[in-house]
Amino acid sequence: PVISEGKTIGVLSFSGANAREPDTRLLQTVRVIGSQVGQFLMRKKAERKQRRRAEDLQRFRAAMDMSLDAIYLTDRATMRFVDVNKVGCKWLGYTREELLAMGPHDVLPASKEELEREYDAVIAEGAKGVRVETYYTAKDGRIGWTELHRRALRSGENWIIVNISRDITERKLAEQRQAAHARYQERIARFGQSALAKREPAELIEQSVQMMLEALAADAVAYFEPGPGEGQLVLRALVGVAAAASTDVPYRAGTPLLQVLDSGSRLLVDGAALEPAWAHALRSTALIPVRGESAARGVLCVGYRQAEAFSTEALNFVDAAASVLSTALHRIDSEGRLAYLAQFDPLTGLANRALLADRFSQM
Repeated sequence: PVISEGKTIGVLSFSGANAREPDTRLLQTVRVIGSQVGQFLMRKKAERKQRRRAEDLQRFRAAMDMSLDAIYLTDRATMRFVDVNKVGCKWLGYTREELLAMGPHDVLPASKEELEREYDAVIAEGAKGVRVETYYTAKDGRIGWTELHRRALRSGENWIIVNISRDITERKLAEQRQAAHARYQERIARFGQSALAKREPAELIEQSVQMMLEALAADAVAYFEPGPGEGQLVLRALVGVAAAASTDVPYRAGTPLLQVLDSGSRLLVDGAALEPAWAHALRSTALIPVRGESAARGVLCVGYRQAEAFSTEALNFVDAAASVLSTALHRIDSEGRLAYLAQFDPLTGLANRALLADRFSQM
């Protein structure tokens, strides 16, 4: 008999022309040959099975790679990826080999235990599947949004969770931009209305920097004005970080803040290029001029510890806030000037008839 995996799969027959007595050694040899033939056939069968499996896997991967969506197959028992298509590798920035050594908890914000509970819920839903929206973290640290359609498939004794992922990063960013625009518009409207009631420049400046810190979720917001000496600035307001007791800051010619004052144009710089020590930790800083009658009267400084943190909407908001602050400060200056002209002679600086009459009536 030819034995394979404990079963007889065939019979070897040896024949001769002459009759002879049974030979024990010869029969033992024949049994060994039958066992070896069985092992050879079993190995060939396993090789054919493995080859068919590899061919099936290649055809399956070819079909997966034709999809415009990312596809991730996850073994529920091990919580590891068992396969992923080219689109999924491209989105995450990993090779297929790297992803097959990882699990979904390595790229999604949920922990392994949370994903296990979510996958059990997918298994309970059966053929219906589950749709979720979440974000992922690519190899280079980039954050993207995805819409996942999850469905569980039985594979022997295990469950395979099929995740079909569609990238919705652009849509989410558009929604965030729209929400930020609406939020910024509402903040500017409230700030403009509040600025109409302010009579003291210091109070108005304090309110403006605090409003921008909260609206932009910035790490620091400051307002500088030219000081009495040449090449000197005065820190009028600072929120978000602690500053030194002195508000006078000496500046060298050509530094970013003086450039903004001279040019009247917005400038984006690294905080390390600024003079104050508290600004050195800010990797992304916007310097926005606050305009006066003929030139910039001050500079708003908005900073983040994260590099390249400013979106177009955020910069537009800071420009609008600086414009409102400039208009409000100009109004306060004009009201002060009108009040002065109403009581003092503009040529001599002496009290005029109206102020004298008022003082005489009081006496």
